Amino acid sequence: MLISVVVDPVCLSPQELGTPEASSGAECILEAATENAVIIAPAIDQFVGELIDDVARLDSGTGQLIQLGAAELAKSPARIVIAPPAELFRASGQQGELRELARIMRADALVLRRDLDLADHADLVRLGIEVCHIDQYRLSQTERRRRLWRSGQRLDTLPAAEAKELLGRVIKYAAEVVLLDKMFARAGKDGTPNGRLRRFVRGVVHIANQWRAFSPYAQRVAPAFTIVSSAGSCGASAGFVDPARAEAAIRAAIAQEDRSHLVRNLSIELRQDDDPGVFNDRFVPACGRCFSIGHGLDDIGNLIDPKAKKRPTTLAPDCQAYRDICADIRVLPKA
Repeated sequence: MLISVVVDPVCLSPQELGTPEASSGAECILEAATENAVIIAPAIDQFVGELIDDVARLDSGTGQLIQLGAAELAKSPARIVIAPPAELFRASGQQGELRELARIMRADALVLRRDLDLADHADLVRLGIEVCHIDQYRLSQTERRRRLWRSGQRLDTLPAAEAKELLGRVIKYAAEVVLLDKMFARAGKDGTPNGRLRRFVRGVVHIANQWRAFSPYAQRVAPAFTIVSSAGSCGASAGFVDPARAEAAIRAAIAQEDRSHLVRNLSIELRQDDDPGVFNDRFVPACGRCFSIGHGLDDIGNLIDPKAKKRPTTLAPDCQAYRDICADIRVLPKA
């Protein structure tokens, strides 16, 4: 589950990384960004370009891990660095820009160079944004939470507020919310918004509600939603799932369950799975990452009702294997 950090670019320059603690903080931030953190910057290309220039001037001994981390970031900057939409962000002056970035993007932490007084940013702390110097980051509360969330989480056993937060963090910065579950269309096989299908749809609506609660974009835009599922010939267990009937049933169920009209801009992709099947897991890809849901969107829907019987419902962190499988599913032929 993602955490987000705004970093003063000076923090990653040779003049700032003169102590072991500062170098350790920079290493930690870059490591985090390749795992389950995003760095928020005014412009992606500018941030990455300045970072590469700065770390190239570091001593090859003490700066080697930082250089390796920067090189990894440069391979896929759009997955690791997020820039706010132009219409959302207006600021002048570097420090004002950093403060405004942290505030409007609801960052977890603002990391500053060591000559700045943290007391000047008490207003951000009151908003729940941790403010620290680069040499303090490794021991920060933000980093402790990030390390906890490198492991999969049992949503069904967590307090409701915490389970909602974890889901919200997955899609917080997504302009498009994509949900993949092979069983979704099968639940609508009969062409009606039956009870089983509505459980899947409640999962979609629950995730949409977390986007509205946690995304900094929620007051300005409505997200696009894409549901991807398996239809056509589905083997002995499901037989033939007519894609037109299944899509009609899904849309009817959403019309019934989405009372706040959050899932307005909706696309439905029904894919014909291969033999042997590719489409076995359930995923939520967002911002270049891909998280896995166990066991499915219907279990996410059951989280809403405190009285509902719940199966183990897990949220597993992003990894390259999930991204690869998700990409393979998206290019399966249409059913």
